[in-house]
Amino acid sequence: MNDNLFIEIIEAEYVEEYKLYVVFNNGKRMTVDFHDLLFKLQYPVFLPLRDKERFRNFKITDTLEWEEGTIDIAPETVYEMGKNIDSDIVAEP
Repeated sequence: MNDNLFIEIIEAEYVEEYKLYVVFNNGKRMTVDFHDLLFKLQYPVFLPLRDKERFRNFKITDTLEWEEGTIDIAPETVYEMGKNIDSDIVAEP
């Protein structure tokens, strides 16, 4: 990650279960699985998002927000949780 660039979420789309497809302002495209955050880490603020309909109802600012902004996750955290889906494969001539 380039330290000179503030990471922002510019696009996000629900995929399945507790996974989102997320695009960041640095061009990275990632799949982010929130299951562990919601079910294993037991942070009280995220408990409402165990309801899949609530989880699916997010808003993009420069990060992800739920419940009219009462629940949010820093874009840097989302970035660190993500799995890069951009291909590192170089086409052969």
